[in-house]
Amino acid sequence: EGEMDRAGELMAFNRERGCSCEWVDAQSLRRLEPRICESALGGVFFPGDYRVDPELLATALLQSAQSGGLRVDFGTRLTGFDSIGDREVGVRLLTRSGTESCGFDLVVLAAGSWSAQLGALAGVNPRIRPVRGQHCRFGGGREIHHVLRYDGYCAVPSRDQITAGATLEDVGFATDTTPPAATEITGFFRRILQLSSAVTDQRAGLRPKPRRGRPVIGPLGDGVESIFVATGHYKSGVLLGPITGQVVAEWLLTGVAPRQMGLFAVAR
Repeated sequence: EGEMDRAGELMAFNRERGCSCEWVDAQSLRRLEPRICESALGGVFFPGDYRVDPELLATALLQSAQSGGLRVDFGTRLTGFDSIGDREVGVRLLTRSGTESCGFDLVVLAAGSWSAQLGALAGVNPRIRPVRGQHCRFGGGREIHHVLRYDGYCAVPSRDQITAGATLEDVGFATDTTPPAATEITGFFRRILQLSSAVTDQRAGLRPKPRRGRPVIGPLGDGVESIFVATGHYKSGVLLGPITGQVVAEWLLTGVAPRQMGLFAVAR
């Protein structure tokens, strides 16, 4: 009964915001997902719900950027700022060949969970902390056809595999995977699906969680207009990345925020 009430609240919440969704009974649910568990009595169906494969997206973005002439340096680390002016920033970089000093008109810090550390080099803390998320991959990607969500977890068809997860762990910058997380995620997988697929891979990553729940987007602080920060999207980086990029790019080019951005300021 409690789950039915929550499903009703979920539909009401989304419909109020113009999102199409509908209740499907057990029979309809099994037509959509034949492998769903026998105990499922129904579910909320979102016809317009889709997903983007983050690995394919990252590869495509990198290729597009490089074909457009963008220089991408992997293995380069920002170690400090030599100077911070209105339209000039001097930075120190640690590269494979040693330490270099470079000058730029503007700098954007978009380092996810590490953004607070980089901001601190300029004397400002964006208040971003890492939250580890682990997921597991199982065989049988063609056995399910939609993103399935239940009890805070999800199972996603990803080519020939099913990605299931994810955990939420406040463990600092630790990125190791753990057996308890695998057990927890496997339990979810077995609970919602009639599949005996084994874990084929387990991964962990860090989500940048901001103070007060909203991303941090804009100048790093009062008097620091030449360094911008764009981070803290937590679990919605793929969703919010494009609009964040558009807003920051226009802001940098024109010197004026294209929309009201006070809610996302570093100091809020």
